[in-house]
Amino acid sequence: MPSIRARVITFALDFSILSCIVLIIARGQPNMAATLRWRNHMRVISWAAPMVLAALSVSPAMANPQAFEDNKVHLKTCDGNHVTVRWLGDDFKVALFGKATGAAQGSFEFLGWDGNCQKAKWNTADAAFAVGNGDSARPSPFLKYVAEDDAKWIGVRNGDGFFVTRVAKAGENVSNTRLAELADWLKRTSPEFTPGAALAKQLSIAASD
Repeated sequence: MPSIRARVITFALDFSILSCIVLIIARGQPNMAATLRWRNHMRVISWAAPMVLAALSVSPAMANPQAFEDNKVHLKTCDGNHVTVRWLGDDFKVALFGKATGAAQGSFEFLGWDGNCQKAKWNTADAAFAVGNGDSARPSPFLKYVAEDDAKWIGVRNGDGFFVTRVAKAGENVSNTRLAELADWLKRTSPEFTPGAALAKQLSIAASD
């Protein structure tokens, strides 16, 4: 099946050809009706052209973004298991996918974007996650984790739940350009003072590092 970008380009070309045909016909009929048809057609062109150009400017990575609020995150553990993580106050409940919610624990392990095992807990003093292993743990406003399908996601705390968004599909690299694109998309689609808007600010900072 042709990609979205290919279909938009085809539409733009077809639209341009149709425009030329209509203009030629209109110019060959110098009367009031033809003039009105020509003017209406130009209005359509002026309305549709920016939409076509905007669609063409969309990065393939942003063609189908996903972002939503949830009471849990689905992620892959260091040993490859698919688990769900929920909040229990400032601790967590971790359970294998499809199983009853597990026991409370103060931290959990997960697979990071770089393929390395990471450990996360909630630092109430910093109001942020502490991510890393042992003394290497650092405050972080978000979790950069791998889902069960190997896609790369990012999540922030949202009260007793999470706000998550997909950053890259399985096998795709994450660049600063990609983070900036995602930040811009979240800014456009998230009202002010929402988790999406807050994540957009954090991603903008990360993209500039």
